Amino acid sequence: MALVGPSGSGKSTLVDALLRHTGSSAVGDPNDRPTGALSLVAIRQAGVTVHLLDTPGHADFVGEVVAGLRAADGVVFVVSAVAGLDPVNAQLWQQCSAAGLARVVVVTHLDSHRADFDETVALCQRVLDEDVLALNLPMHDDGGSVAGLLTLLDARVVDHSTGRRVERTADPEHLALVDALRTDLIEALVGGSEDETLLDRYLDGKQPEPQQLAEALAAGVASGQLWPVLATAPLAGVGLAELLDLLVDAFPAPAERACPPVSRPDGAPALPLACDPAGPLVAEVVRTAADAEGRRLSFVRVFSGTLRPEITVTARGHRVDGPAQRASEVVGPLAAPQGSSLHPVDSCSAGDLCAVAGLDSAGTGDTLSAVDDPLLLAAWSLPEPQLPIAVEAASPLDREQLSAALRRLVCEDPVARLEWREATRQQVLWCTGPLHAEVLLDRLRSRDGTEVRTPDVEVPLRQVASGLLEPWCAVSIFVPTAFARSVLSDLSGRRARRATRESDPEDDEQSVVRVELPEVELLGYAAALRVVSHGTGSFSRRAIGDEPR
Repeated sequence: MALVGPSGSGKSTLVDALLRHTGSSAVGDPNDRPTGALSLVAIRQAGVTVHLLDTPGHADFVGEVVAGLRAADGVVFVVSAVAGLDPVNAQLWQQCSAAGLARVVVVTHLDSHRADFDETVALCQRVLDEDVLALNLPMHDDGGSVAGLLTLLDARVVDHSTGRRVERTADPEHLALVDALRTDLIEALVGGSEDETLLDRYLDGKQPEPQQLAEALAAGVASGQLWPVLATAPLAGVGLAELLDLLVDAFPAPAERACPPVSRPDGAPALPLACDPAGPLVAEVVRTAADAEGRRLSFVRVFSGTLRPEITVTARGHRVDGPAQRASEVVGPLAAPQGSSLHPVDSCSAGDLCAVAGLDSAGTGDTLSAVDDPLLLAAWSLPEPQLPIAVEAASPLDREQLSAALRRLVCEDPVARLEWREATRQQVLWCTGPLHAEVLLDRLRSRDGTEVRTPDVEVPLRQVASGLLEPWCAVSIFVPTAFARSVLSDLSGRRARRATRESDPEDDEQSVVRVELPEVELLGYAAALRVVSHGTGSFSRRAIGDEPR
């Protein structure tokens, strides 16, 4: 399960609470997440292992979010009852919808005096989908703290006011207050159910049996047609059991979902994969990190077949500046997440995740497959990094280490790119935004022990008889239509020319702004676009030649 949501929405707090609730927490986490990185923990509930992929909330780290979604079978949208939703949430929701991923909305920060659960649900219905429906409601004590829940499906109160979880039948006055909400939920379940007896019973004026409603809920969530909203107060333990039950009972198991498409390395089509431990080996590196001793750890989702230590695999990727496009690797020891720790295992089968030691060539996003049956998973859909940072060693000693450290950096990060600019003799690290750049540079210094300087990026100018020439670019900017006017206004102060706006033919809520700009105006444009588009915009560029300054 991938957890997504803005920074400060409470994702990590929710993960920690779930670890404590299931008794899965551990000290000394080798998978401790650095800033801006995907983290992975595992919990056990009702005999089922649930992997929780906690994604970073800042828009600069979209690559880590995409990695989490690729590895997930379902998504938990974490929404603050105080801060609400941002436009990036809406974009992620649409991406999950296109991928058919099961989703649940978890509302946090309900103990705040500014929290409004009803308005948060209404906001989700306006921004995400009208079929986002509350599954339970928060109950507060006299001090405003969340003391329990009222469950709409079976009309029960879950009381936490004594510090223990106690269930009881809801009082009549409670039911009177939520009758309309409960009716909406039941009608959505009945209307979307394939169980004809459930619909017949409801049309006859009879209340459906709780078991029938539970089955209809599970089917609706698993098919991606119904999206429950759950109220939680993680620090008080409220709503955790309900969330865990929903994840186990309603979300699809890996074998119930289609695997990503695969091809042969030469692009030829290959047969579709099934989540079968006996099938051909196909796994994907979704995060690259280091253990306590500095050795590389590759966190891998196995889609087909079974991964075992000491077998030889081929690692292949789509990135031209990453590691070798075809490299043989001997798989090192495997470890499975248990709580927030890693424990050795003998194998990792289709549908599972594990950490693999010793993969020296494979990077994030690369496919692992059998040497005699090589396959390549479809590439991730990632934005091109558009913020260039010039990087140079601070000393001759650092110069010896910098090249290897930069290669390691882009191997780990699914979005970062390296470019050597011969015209200016500069090594350029391409990032998604200022925070992304800050994190990568800090990783060079603190982890790799490489001190670097970041001089201004130089735009190559060409001298001709008539004067100085500078490079220009044709730029395509992709933003929600609501922000297109702000983008055009910002461009007016950047020597822009031939600016036009057109609607995306496949999505009326998206616009494409096309414009020509000097390359020097694009040096900091990634950060500027982030501001005017509230983190939702992206752009691409194409060189169109040199022109007089």
